[in-house]
Parts: sequence; structure tokens; C-alpha cells
Amino acid sequence: MFHVSQGTDPSRHLDDRDRSSFLLHGRGVLGAGKPPDVEAEALDRARALPPCNGSLELSGVYEVQETLVLQGPCKVSATGAQLRLRAPIVFNGSVTLTGDLKVVGKDGPFEQACVSVHGGLLLRAGAHLGIEGCRSSKDEGEGGCLRVEEDLEMRGGVLAFTSCHAEGTQSRGGAAYVRGNVRLAGELHAESCSAKDSGGALYSFEKMAIVDASLQVHNAWANKDGGALYSAENVTIANASFQVHNVRAGRSGGALSSDDSMAIVNASLQVRNATVGGFGGALHAKNHLRASGRWVLEDCRAHFNGGALYSFGSMTVANAFLQVQNATAGSHGGAICSGNSMTIANASLEVHNARAGENGGSLYAYKSLEIANASLEVYNTRAKGRGGALHSARGSMTIANGSLEVHNARAGENGGALHSGGSMTIAKASFEVHNARAGKRGGAMHSGRSMTIANGFLEVHNARAGENGGALSSSKNLEIANASLDIRNATAKKDGGALSFAGNVTVANASLEVHHARAGENGGALYSGGNITIVQASFEVHDTTAGGSGGALCSHLGSMTIAEASLEVHDTTAGGSGGALYSAENMTITNASLQVRNARAGQDGGALFASGPLRGSGRWVLENCQAEGGGGGIFIEEGHITLTGPAISCSRCLAKAGSGGAFHVSAGRMTISGMVTVNDSMAALGGGDAVYVKKDLHLHTAILAGRTAALAVGGHASIARLLCTEAVNGCYVEGSSANIAAVQCQRGGGLQESGVQTGCLKCAEGQIRLAANSSHCQPCPSIPTAAVGCDSTELEIPPGYMVNTTNLTDWYRCPNTATCPGGIWKAGRKLEDAVEVVQPMCALGYEGPGCMRCAAEFAWADSTAMQCIRCSTSQWEVVRFALFYLAKQMGLFMFAVATVTNAKRDKNNSSAMLNQLMAFAAVASVAMSGAMQTGAFRHLQESAHRLASLLESLQLPIALAQGQSTGAQVSSHCLLSRWGLDGSFVTVHWATSILPAFLVAILLAAQGLGVAVVVGVNVFLPAFTSAFGRYLVAYRLRPEGEEGGRELRMDFLPSGDPHTVIALVLTAIVLCFLFAIGSWSYIVWTRKEPFQQHVAFLTASYKPSCSAWEVERLARKMLLGLLPALLPVSLSPALQMGGVSLILLVSLVLYIHYQPYKVEFWNQLEMALLLVALAIMIMTSCLVANDFHWANSGATQAALLFTICLLASGVSVVMIGAIALAFYDERRGGLGRSEK
Repeated sequence: MFHVSQGTDPSRHLDDRDRSSFLLHGRGVLGAGKPPDVEAEALDRARALPPCNGSLELSGVYEVQETLVLQGPCKVSATGAQLRLRAPIVFNGSVTLTGDLKVVGKDGPFEQACVSVHGGLLLRAGAHLGIEGCRSSKDEGEGGCLRVEEDLEMRGGVLAFTSCHAEGTQSRGGAAYVRGNVRLAGELHAESCSAKDSGGALYSFEKMAIVDASLQVHNAWANKDGGALYSAENVTIANASFQVHNVRAGRSGGALSSDDSMAIVNASLQVRNATVGGFGGALHAKNHLRASGRWVLEDCRAHFNGGALYSFGSMTVANAFLQVQNATAGSHGGAICSGNSMTIANASLEVHNARAGENGGSLYAYKSLEIANASLEVYNTRAKGRGGALHSARGSMTIANGSLEVHNARAGENGGALHSGGSMTIAKASFEVHNARAGKRGGAMHSGRSMTIANGFLEVHNARAGENGGALSSSKNLEIANASLDIRNATAKKDGGALSFAGNVTVANASLEVHHARAGENGGALYSGGNITIVQASFEVHDTTAGGSGGALCSHLGSMTIAEASLEVHDTTAGGSGGALYSAENMTITNASLQVRNARAGQDGGALFASGPLRGSGRWVLENCQAEGGGGGIFIEEGHITLTGPAISCSRCLAKAGSGGAFHVSAGRMTISGMVTVNDSMAALGGGDAVYVKKDLHLHTAILAGRTAALAVGGHASIARLLCTEAVNGCYVEGSSANIAAVQCQRGGGLQESGVQTGCLKCAEGQIRLAANSSHCQPCPSIPTAAVGCDSTELEIPPGYMVNTTNLTDWYRCPNTATCPGGIWKAGRKLEDAVEVVQPMCALGYEGPGCMRCAAEFAWADSTAMQCIRCSTSQWEVVRFALFYLAKQMGLFMFAVATVTNAKRDKNNSSAMLNQLMAFAAVASVAMSGAMQTGAFRHLQESAHRLASLLESLQLPIALAQGQSTGAQVSSHCLLSRWGLDGSFVTVHWATSILPAFLVAILLAAQGLGVAVVVGVNVFLPAFTSAFGRYLVAYRLRPEGEEGGRELRMDFLPSGDPHTVIALVLTAIVLCFLFAIGSWSYIVWTRKEPFQQHVAFLTASYKPSCSAWEVERLARKMLLGLLPALLPVSLSPALQMGGVSLILLVSLVLYIHYQPYKVEFWNQLEMALLLVALAIMIMTSCLVANDFHWANSGATQAALLFTICLLASGVSVVMIGAIALAFYDERRGGLGRSEK
């Protein structure tokens, strides 16, 4: 005997065809395991079935020829037994079966079941009962193979039915009919069974419980209920495996039907190819249906509701994996239908290819539908009515704490994917809808009442609606809170390309994105029949279109409020008004970031349109907005605009056939307290490129740029700041009354009034505006002696002149033409650019009126009067200058002390020639300084830099002879400024006098008054006196004949009353001369034999009759120091050259007449040097004079320049050589030869 242990199924690994053959031929659980010839031989030896006296033991083959009734309870123990029934067998009592028993019906049909038990039937563990080939024909027969009047219970084992049919017109239980309860724990197999009424395989009049069991039903049908199993009361399947293939029922439950509740818990359920003519293609429960475990339902169909599952009462799917493929319902619920509420919790549900003839292509709930902590995936689903995937008819729909995906869903009416007749809530869930379509409203979702999306994520791609709401719609309100929505490619033939709601729309703490949405009427992205409120949210709209109003958002009958939110709208179009936003009432946008780019309106309001007032604050950006009517940016039909900043900008906005390129206020006023910027915005037909306001206009700061020009105001215009620096053609207010407190105009424009225009208008011919801090056009400067280039934006000043850029009528003739090369100034191109300096009017290092002040980082030079040098920032340069200054002062002082204290009655050649060289170097220095201030030298610097550098190097021997430095980048003024002092002439004068005074005081104490006076006067007094001359430098800034020309400027005087200071300075100069000349003269005139050293120093070189001649040399030295300081060559070259020449001429005449030196050679040498110095000064005067003549020759100027420098430097070099040679001879004792 081949046994099958409890809980196993040897056929589960076979396909349907093999399993049918396996059961029909008596193999496995139905046969004894014998070969066919052995089995036939056994049947030939069949014997009659003995009576049951409480127990019945069977083995072998038995045959029943006539109806057999066995009395009393019977315990049947079978060992490989087989019953051949040619008539039915009846047990009048309960039956308990152990062992293996096979029952085969022959010569049917019978009027009743093959086996009837008028009691209960119990299969003990290990029992195997197989019944096949039985048919009952009684019209109201019960059970084709088996009828049990009381309970049927299996405690393990196998119960198998094959080819069992209840053929009576109202017969039930094709395989078995149980009058009582069914309790199965084991294996139940039914193959090819049917019932004309209900229960194609098994019918239970009372409850049915299948626990820890395995059920397989193949090829079963019933004309009414339960194609495989039917229970008149509750059905419970727990911890079981249930496979039903190829079943059908005429009324309910193609596989399993219950007239009460059904609970399938922790079960593996597989139903394939199940069909019903009524409700529940696979399962039907008249009351509640509860499901858990792993379910696979494939190819299920219902003529009415529930292609796979149907419960007339509520339905709960919990802790389950449910997969439905290829399900169809003629009415509601292509896959699953509940006549009450439906709950899916902690479950995973997949639906593929579901169809409903009416509502709910996949899931239908008559009342509420709740999905919590579940994963739901729906693919390829359709409903001819509402809810292409999910539908709740009269209750709410809630999706919480789970994920839902719907792909390829369609509804003939509302809700291409989801439809709720009540409210709809999606909370803490992830929801994706791809490719959804609705014939009417809500291409993806529709709610008959309000819709709430909270704390979740919703993604809708490729959705379409025949009427409203390409993606989402509701007959009432929408609330989105703490959620994220992403909608792409949505289309509605009427309102709301993506979202359409008849009531209010509220978005709070959420993120929304809508891309590529189209609406045939209003609201390309969002439509609301009530109010729209967006608070603390982020909303992005890209590429949306509306045939009516509101290319992006439309509040058709209510107001719109956006607060503390970010709204970005790009590439939107409206056939009506409001290319981006439309509000039928008020519009309020506060503390928000608003960006609208590339928006178009077929009527008014390229970006925003509101029938009522507009109030707002935050940062707004409108770019590339266009309206076919008025208000290229914003259009307000009734009411006012009140904005409180901080900033709003409108760029490239156009009103094609109306007024107000950026803003249009039809009936009210406009007030913006922040900054408003309008750039390249225009009204094609005029009436305010930037603004059109019917009443008053109040702006705090307005910036107009590009082609934007006009602000058209019907009332009074009040603007605190009007900035037009970037406006191509200026900007202005068009109106009868305007008050502009501050203005910054465009290049070439100024604040003016012309007719009804007030603002930045282009300067008239002969006027200019350069400085940004000036708001008015100014007359171009008029310089009688110079040609000035001037238009509205550019000023060209010729060399030698300059003007005050803040007051162009204030012009100056530069005293030093070298510091005024001529300037080119243009009006600044940006707001922060005061003036664009193409070429400065002052040379580098100079500034102020007439370029007579040193600029920052520059200071006056020590060696050259009125020359500014750049102060070096190098610490080494500063130290070098300080050391050189100390060395020079100390060196000159010590040399002078040594010379005076070692003086003898007879002076040697080297000492006399050194004095002559120093006198000549003083003149040569003045000449070379004057020559290098000319235009000829500047031209040489530009064209032949090396030659100019060579000429500058020729100053070195002259500086050496004077004890000065050349080319320093530091001066006393720089040094004092670096130390925190003011660096003025007075400060430098007294600071540089400290060391000389200290040295003279030491000498006075050491050598006495005479030596101290001679050395101090000789070394320090000339420079001290010349410093007073710098205070008296005077110059004019206009020719004397011009207005203001008589004013003589003396900018270097010490502080105080000018007249008093001048008198004091002149007195100081006279006193210095008197002291110098008087002290030396007194020393000579009061001399006594033997001469003291300082007396010998003053008289040794001269004849007794000319013993005081050294006073002449001192006076000449002091005058040559004072004159260049008082009359700098850069300011008064002719006076300086003439004064120096006059001094030289007087000295020459005196020397010719008196011949004061003892040695004739010294007289001749002195006169020769004076003649050469005078010639140099004459040539320098010619060079300077010729420099200003229009007919000067460059070659002549260059020849004079080189001649002056070569003579001055050459003579100095020759003298230095002669002095060195004389000194050498004197050291060798050649005094006599030198005298010879």
C-alpha cells in the first residue's frame, strides 16, 4: 500500500493535466498503488460488503449491487479496500474512518449520493478516503459523492473526490454535502466536480473551518454559489494551503462563497481561472471578509461586482501579500469589491490588468476605503465609470503610512486612478501615479468632497482629464500640509491642468512642483473655485498653459494669499488674463519669494492679474512677461497696489495693446515702500512703460533701466529716490503733479521738467552731467582761451587747464602746465561710478584746483620746488633717507668746522676752487631743474626714455658738488607723514632746523661765538632762509584779465591772518640776510692781528682792500637759494631765470671791476664760471620761452636741452677733477707750484 502522510500532497509538484490523470487513474491517495492488471484481477474477485456491528474492517474489493443500509454508528477500518457501487450505500449513524478506502461509483447516476452518512463523518489521522465517478440525479439532491447529515471532520489524512456531480436541478455539493459543520485538518482534493445549485465541490450547511490543511480543487462549477466551496455560515481558513483552478459559479463566488463572514488567516491561497455570473469571481462573502497570508488570484471574472474578491459586508486585508492578475468585473471592483468598507493594513497588494464595467477598476468600496501601513501596486487598470484603480462610493478614502503605485489607469468618468465619493486623505504615504486618464474629472484622483494630503509624497506623471483636474480634482476643498507633490505632463480639457478644486485650496509647509500642464479653460497648473492659500511652502510651476485665465494658478471666484512662501513660475501662458497668477478678488503675497519668468497673457496681466487689491512684501522677480492688453507684469482691475518691499523687479515686460509695461492699476493708487526695479519693460501703445496708475503713485526707491522710460500717473506722483542711471533714454513721470526728492540720472541726462514730463531727461545741447551725485544738467565749461570738447556725456579739457567736475563753470588755468596734461572725463556707466576718468586732468601725484596739491601717497620733494614725488613704502628707503640726511648735515658741518678751524692766512688752490664749484653748482642745479620742467624734456621721456635717463644722470656731479641726493623716493615731507605728523612746509621747516641748531650750539660751546657764527651761517642759514621763500609761493588759476583772475593764491602760508603772516615771513627773511651779512662783516671789520682761524677763513683768499668779499659770496648763495624757492621754475620760470641771471650778472660785473682774489687765476676762473653760468641761464630761458611758442622746433629744443645739461654737468666734472688734482699736489707739497 502506498501511504501519504498527513499534511503532504504528492501531486503539488505536477501541473494541472498531470494532476488530473494522477487522480483519475487511482494513483497516489486514491489508488492502492497496484499495476492496472493486478487491480482488474482484484475487481473480478469482488465480494459483498458485510454488515457493520459497530465496527467494520475492510480489505480487498467489495461491490454493492443494491442500495445498502448499514445500521448504527460504524467504525470503519480499511486496509487498501475498494468499494464498487452500483447502488448507493447508507450509514444510519456516525462513521469513523481509519486506513485507506476507495469508493468508485458504477452504473450511475443514482438518485442520491454514493455514500450517505446519517450522522457525522470523522476521518482520523492517517485516514485516506477517495470517492470518484458518482452522480446524483434527484432534483433536490444533496451531494454527488458524499452526503453527511451532521458534521464532517478531518483530523488529518486525505479526502479526495474525482468526477463527482450533483445533477438535480436544485442539488448542492457536487462532491460532498454536509448538513452540519465542516472541520478539515488534512488534505482535501476535488477534481472535476459540479453542482446544479451551489458548492461545486463542497457544500456546508453550517460553518466551515479549514485549519492546518491543504486544499486543491480543479475543474469545479456550480450554477449558483461557490464554484468550488460553499458555506451557508461562516468560513474560516487558517494556516492552510488552498489551490483552486478552473472553477466557475453562476451567482457568487467562482471558487469560494459564504452566506456569512469569511476569514482566511495565514493561508496560502491560489485561485486561477475563476469565473462567476454574479459577484466575486474567486471569493464571495455575504458579510465580512478578512484576509491574511499569501494570496495569488489570476484570471478571475465576475459578471457583476468583484472580479476576484467580493464581500457584501466590510473587507479587511491585513498582514497579507495579495496578488491579483487579469481580473474583470462587469460592474464594480475589477479585482476586489466591498459592499461596505474596505481596510488594507500591514499588507502588500499587487493588481495587474484589472477591469470594471462601472466603478473601481481594481478596488471598490461602497463606503470607506482605508489603506494603512501597506504597499499597493496597481498596473493596467480600467473602469468605465469612476475610479480607474480605486473607488470608494459613499465613504472616505484614506491612504496612510504606506506606499501606493498606480500605472496605466483609466476611468470613463471621474478619477482616472482614484475616486472617492466622500473625502480623500493621503497621510504619511508615498503615492505614485503614472499614465492615468479620466473621461471627466481628476485624471489621477478625484474626491467628491475634500481632499487632504499630509506628511507624504505624491507623484503624478502623464495624467489627463476630459473635464477638470488633469491630475487631481475635488468637488470641495484641497489641503496639502507637510507634503511633497510632483506633477508632470497633466492635461485637462476644462479647468485645472494639474489640480482643480471647486472649493478652497490650502498649501502649508509643503513642496509642490508642476511641470508641463495644460488646461483648456482656467488654471494651467491649479484651479480653485474658492480661495487659494499658500503658507510657508515651496511651489514651482514650469511650462503650463490655460486657454482661459491663470496660466499657472487661478482663483476663479475667490482671493489668493501667499505668505512666507517661495513661488516660482516659469514658461506659462494664459489665453485670458493672468499669464501666471489670476485672482477674481484680492491677491496678497507677503514675506514671500516670488519669481515669474516667461509668462504670457492673451488679455491683461502678463504675470499677475487681480480683480481686487494687491498687497504684498518680500522679494519679487518678474521677467519676460507679456500681455496682449495692459499690465505686462501686473494688472489690477479694481483697488490698489500696496507693497512693502524689500524689493520687486520687473524685467522685459510688455503690454502690447494697453498701458503699463510693468504695472497697471486701472482704478486705484499704487504704493511701494521698498525698492522697485523695472528694466526693458514697455507699453507698446504708450501710457507708462513702467507704470500706469489711475490715481496717486507713491514710491520709495524706483530703479528704471534699459528702454523703460515712463511712469504714467493720473494723480500725484511722489518718489523718494528715482534711479535712472541704466535707462537708455532716461526716465520720467508723465503727469500733472510730481515730487521727486532725490534722483540719479542716466549718462547725459539730468532732472528736468518738460511739459507733463518730470524726471531724468537728456541734457540739452551745450549741457552735460558727469557726476552721479549731481542730478541736474550743467552748462558745459566755457574757457575763452581754450577749445573745450563737451557733449551730454563726455568732457575733454585741453592741456594746461582743468575744471571742477562738480561745478563745470569753475575752470582753472594750471600754473604748472606739466601737471595738467589735459583730461577726458565721461559720465559713469554704472550707478556707483561717479565719473569715468579716461585721462585724468592732473598728472600722477597731483590733485586739487589747478593740480597744485600732492595726492595721497605723494608729498613735496626736498630738492625740487613744487614737485610731488611718490612716498616709498619701503622701510629701507626710509632708513636710507634718514641716514643720508644725517650724514649730509653732519658731513657738511664737520667739513666746514675743519675748514674754518684750520684756516691760514694763505689759502690753497683746492679750497678756493671748491668754493667756486659749490657756487657754480647752485646755479647749474637751477638751470637743469628748469630745463627738465619743459615740454621738450617730457617729450624726450616719452619718445626716448634712455636719453632722458642719461640727461637725468648728468645731475649726479652737480648734486655731489652741492652735497645733495638725486632721485630719492623719500623726502622730509614723506618722512614726517610716516611718523604721524602733518608734513606741511612749516612742520618740515622747523623739524629740519633742530639738528643744525643742536650742532651750532655744540660748536658754540666748544669753539666760541665767532667760529659758531661763521660755520652756522655758511652751512645752515641759506637753506633755513630759502625755506621761508616757499611760504610766499603765489600763483593764479585764471589769467589776470579773466573773471577771478586777480585773485592771487598763496596756499602754503602758515595758518593765521594772511597779511600778518606775510609780514612776519618777509621780516624773517630780511633778518636772516641782515644777520648773515652783518655778522660776517662785523667779524672782518673788527679783525686784529694775529687773525683767528674764522677770520682767516673769511679773508685769506682776498686782497686786503676786498677782505670782506666773502660776504658777497654768502649773499649770492642765499639769494640763489631763496629765489627758486620763492619763484619755482614750474610756476614762474621766466622770473626765476631772469632773477638768477640778474644775480649772476651783478656778480660778474663786481668781479670784473674789483678782481677781489689775491691770486689772479682765481679771479679769472671765477669770472669764467660766472660767464658759463650766465650762458646756461640764458639758454635755459630760451628753452622755457620757446616751449610755449606755437612755432617751436623739436630739434632746437633738444639741442638747447642737451647743451644746457652737458655744459652744467661737464663744467662740474672738470672742476671736480681740477680740485682733486690740486688737492693731490698740495698733499705732495706743491703749494709753490700752484701759486706759480
